[in-house]
Amino acid sequence: FQWINKKFSVFASPFLAFINATLISKIFNHHHFIEKNTYITGLLYIVLVSFFNGFYLTNNVFITHTFIILAISELLRLRKAELTNSKIFNAAFLFGVACCFYHPFIFCIPLLYIMIRVFQPFVLRDFFLMLSGLIVPFIYLLAISYIKNTKVSFSFFGKTNYDPLNTEMIFLFAFLFLFILISIYAILTKEQKTTVKLRKLFTILIYWVVIGIGLGLVELIVNNSSSIFSICIIPLSFVFTYGFVSKKWIMPTAILFYALLIFSFVTFFI
Repeated sequence: FQWINKKFSVFASPFLAFINATLISKIFNHHHFIEKNTYITGLLYIVLVSFFNGFYLTNNVFITHTFIILAISELLRLRKAELTNSKIFNAAFLFGVACCFYHPFIFCIPLLYIMIRVFQPFVLRDFFLMLSGLIVPFIYLLAISYIKNTKVSFSFFGKTNYDPLNTEMIFLFAFLFLFILISIYAILTKEQKTTVKLRKLFTILIYWVVIGIGLGLVELIVNNSSSIFSICIIPLSFVFTYGFVSKKWIMPTAILFYALLIFSFVTFFI
């Protein structure tokens, strides 16, 4: 059974990565982060996430990527929906599913409510809608566990073998740091054209970066694991795209990207 599960994980990983990349590109274009459609956002996600083991052998962290992306999509749609009840519930539900796969997300529930407040004023009803959406996945999890007569154990920062901090990860973080500097400068030079709504969209992405870095640092200290840092790849893919559309910075951005792509191929075959 374990052999079948491992084989399934190997074949499932590329399909899951393709789905995630497609969703990211669709969100980026649908919400008009830039004036014209582009698919570099999804490509960036594929290249950057290829440094993590979940890209080759599906694990719980990589599965959470899909639900995080879907949750971000629901949060960003709050600004367009006249009736936001379903969007709040859906975002919380998807976040709850992510918590079922990676339990430490539970500590980030307050940040989820703050993200909702970015678009919505304080309404007590929204708070209870969020709690309802969060609870439903756990009800299903406990129900399935009861039917199968299995025990559900909630472990926080337990021992894992995912992505230990090594030279490859250090190089990746160095590349990401350079990407961030270039992309932020490209965004700031477009500040006069940035609308209030677009700033709110970026605020949501910043919160997800904070979640990824915060949980990643804890995992790094406790388990010497860097896998949860891969969550930062999702929002940063949106940000890095601005380096490619900036006429002034497209050349250094392209050089960095191709260097990262070559490094990814080299590390894969070594």
